[in-house]
Amino acid sequence: MSAPALELEGVRVERRGETVLDDVSLRVEESDFLAILGPNGAGKTTLLEVILGLVRPERGRVRVLGEAPVRARGRVGYVPQHARFDPEFPIRVREVVRMGLLGGPRAGRADARRRAERALETVQIRELADRPIGALSGGQLQRVLIARALVLEPRMLLLDEPTASLDERIGHTVWELLEDLSRRMTVVLVSHDIGAISRYVRSVACLNRRLFAHPTKELSSEILEATYGCPVELLAHGQPHRVLGPHEQGR
Repeated sequence: MSAPALELEGVRVERRGETVLDDVSLRVEESDFLAILGPNGAGKTTLLEVILGLVRPERGRVRVLGEAPVRARGRVGYVPQHARFDPEFPIRVREVVRMGLLGGPRAGRADARRRAERALETVQIRELADRPIGALSGGQLQRVLIARALVLEPRMLLLDEPTASLDERIGHTVWELLEDLSRRMTVVLVSHDIGAISRYVRSVACLNRRLFAHPTKELSSEILEATYGCPVELLAHGQPHRVLGPHEQGR
């Protein structure tokens, strides 16, 4: 039996004396497409940082592609939630994508150029390679950031809220791209886009400091209510629904 792409056992993380992740155990198989769902402050971004080796847990075990997270970094691509670029800074799309090789395995100039071209072709924006980064739309910029993560040719791709700043139409094209990528590599993402999650991903983990459900795509209202701490409607049968009902602000 092959090792899972990702395995966490009893992970606990504290920050400034507060528990951010509590006894989190998670197993993700190769080529899975997993969405991590939960409210703000639930520890979702911290969980990604643990997987990347940027945060060391106080307790628990983490294995990424069969190794410690730090040793696996060169095989894990990452798309952060916020990537700010000065629109006046004279850098082109191709150069931004090549930046994804920094800190990874050494690549010669010709190899870096080939990798960047392949990544741009994968996300279907090769024609934008020479365009200034400040001239891009939000959807185009998100594809550039995904290409930057793909230039490493990773076995696992992590994304933090990849469609948060996009309108629904553009967001769905990004989801379709991620679904296609999940046929070649393991994809793990954080998202609040519950309707898209029910349509595109293969499994869901509900996180609010503790892990509430995994793996499943069909979540009961009880599980979601336990995760969000507020009334919910429904997520089932692979159909998109609005899940969060009216609830008191600040809960």
